[in-house]
Amino acid sequence: MASKTDITKISLKINNDFMLKNGIQGTTKVSNIAKFWNSIRPK
Repeated sequence: MASKTDITKISLKINNDFMLKNGIQGTTKVSNIAKFWNSIRPK
């Protein structure tokens, strides 16, 4: 199982890639992705 740190790094990488592809207009979707990662992240 992935550690909390690994999941955080992966989510940040996804967010960064998404921002690069979509620019500022992607910000809302990125925050939704972050919410998704937070929801599946081990507490």
